[in-house]
Amino acid sequence: MICPNCGKEIPDESKICSFCGGKITSTKKRKYSNLKIILPIVIVVVLLFSSFAVYQVIKTHGDGNNEQEITTPNIQEPPALIPYRKGDKWGYCDSSKKILIQPAYDEVGFFSEGLAKVIVGGKFKVNGALIGKWGYIDEKGNMVIKPVYDGADDFHGSVARVWVHSDKAKYGSRYSLIDKNGNILIEADDIDEFRDGLARVYVNDRFGLVDTNGNLLLKPSYDEISDFSEGFARIRQGAKLGFVDAKGNVVVEPLYDVAADFHEGFVMVRLNGKCGFIDKNGNIVVPLIYGYATFEFSERLAAVWADRKWGYVDTRGNMVIPAIYDQAGDFSEGLANIMVEGKFDAKGALIGKWGYIDEKGNMMIKTIYDEAWYFYKGLAKIKLNDKWGYIDNKGNVIVPAIYDEVEEHLVYGFTHVKLKDKYGLVDAKGNIIAPPIYDGIGYFSEGLAYVVLNGKCGFIDTKGNMVVGAIYESARDFREGLAAVCINGKYGFIDKNGDLVIPAIYDGSFEDIDVPFFNNGLALVRLNGKWGYIDKNGTQYWED
Repeated sequence: MICPNCGKEIPDESKICSFCGGKITSTKKRKYSNLKIILPIVIVVVLLFSSFAVYQVIKTHGDGNNEQEITTPNIQEPPALIPYRKGDKWGYCDSSKKILIQPAYDEVGFFSEGLAKVIVGGKFKVNGALIGKWGYIDEKGNMVIKPVYDGADDFHGSVARVWVHSDKAKYGSRYSLIDKNGNILIEADDIDEFRDGLARVYVNDRFGLVDTNGNLLLKPSYDEISDFSEGFARIRQGAKLGFVDAKGNVVVEPLYDVAADFHEGFVMVRLNGKCGFIDKNGNIVVPLIYGYATFEFSERLAAVWADRKWGYVDTRGNMVIPAIYDQAGDFSEGLANIMVEGKFDAKGALIGKWGYIDEKGNMMIKTIYDEAWYFYKGLAKIKLNDKWGYIDNKGNVIVPAIYDEVEEHLVYGFTHVKLKDKYGLVDAKGNIIAPPIYDGIGYFSEGLAYVVLNGKCGFIDTKGNMVVGAIYESARDFREGLAAVCINGKYGFIDKNGDLVIPAIYDGSFEDIDVPFFNNGLALVRLNGKWGYIDKNGTQYWED
């Protein structure tokens, strides 16, 4: 999915963007599942036998995903047409503030594929929301699509999603896809945002698929359609599951009770209480004879449950590692985590000792751990005596198991660690980069990460040096060479030397998504209750 605040790609179902820290708020009025379609009873049993302890994400000053981002600044120049506000009306100017399209609109968007969405007739509701009618103008300011819509998206491909509120509509609005001439190509009760050139459409309680040219690839006839994985999406018709390809062709008819996502060209399916695997043509490659199975092949092997134990089959269905384990994880970097001596504790959880085997079933790392996770870039997270650390693929301890929490894996060579409610950073060699003395640590962006110390924010580099002192009330990640910081309740921007290059005069709160950040050379800021854009020189593109 795409963060609506900063435009970066983030994992599906994220609630907070790891790049800009903004909250992800759904605009959908009708909620339906993301279609990880596994029957509840199957989830309970499979998780009981085949999953690990749920990873608890380390909480810092703002939640993020577990991937450190160490990048160089993506320096962007402002667009040729910059949204410009004059009083309460918006138009467009160039970087010298020369007006190119007269301010005549109540709200405007950026140009996309030669068109920009604009609001006319706007009025503010009691909750502060601006309502009006959306249309589209071209780069000369001509209104090419009349403002008749209650909501509108930017153009992508050759279409844009628009909608009109209606009490008669099933979910409060009627959605359409229009072309650049304003012609309606498709109408539906709901239309998803496009992903990889495709969007789900919802008509009369049934799902279909449409492409960015407005072509209906799959007639709305299914109860659910999942996201695509390896070019295939799961479909549900009644209680049965099958698959379609990206052209809308049904490649596996809906006949299975459970189906996972394709991975390495295969997918786990379940029928009449038995699990197996099929390929992308729907051929059964692992017979449906197993009580349970992992959801996917990993390094051409998949764990299956037979005779109350777990073993591994290959893509031809051969049992290549006998079913002798109490739990079994996926293979990663040539090793799989397995459990022995399993027993149920007082809470009904299966506990035992974990170690690692290779692809021939040889025990490579002894079963001595209370928990053991998959390997990633040569390291795996392990738990011993209720503490966490990391080992390498030889079983050597790299980060000793002394921490209350560590991350799922190291990315770009770092992990957050938690000890006695304080946070630090450790590198891939086990070196303590930042001791666990901080109240929170962010994720590296452009070589710096914010830290929280005694209630104040500063920044450290990848060597743990405090390069910007912890003197700010809150802070955002660096974007395009600048970071937003809060001083006396107002936001400004600092550079990597800690110099305040844009004065702290702008409104915002860390909990809200209106904390400013730069994207494509501009930042949307709020001053005295009014919005406008600034560039990295602090130039204000408005006049009151």
